[in-house]
Amino acid sequence: MKNENLSVKNDISLDENLEDSKKYKLNCNKEKELFLNIIITVIFGFVGFSFVYYFQQNEIKNKENLIKAFSENKELICSSKVVSISNAYKFDEKRKNYITNDIDIFSISRCHLK
Repeated sequence: MKNENLSVKNDISLDENLEDSKKYKLNCNKEKELFLNIIITVIFGFVGFSFVYYFQQNEIKNKENLIKAFSENKELICSSKVVSISNAYKFDEKRKNYITNDIDIFSISRCHLK
């Protein structure tokens, strides 16, 4: 009788150990999935940030080049008008990065080199 009780207890403990190991494997799989989701989210965030940063720096550099070109009396085209210092245009004193001839006002970021 005691031997039968021991074998039943051993069977029950083996079953419990198997269930515990299955639960542990499920928890590990969930943790791995969560970890990968977090890593993928961080990577997409970094790529998105890099993309926005690159275009922002490109716009700043382009604006600086246009300001330099206008200062060197090169012609810019703003809204189908040729704009240059020799055409009586100057930097607007009231607004930063704007060009005016006291009639027309143009944002230098919307212009391009002729």
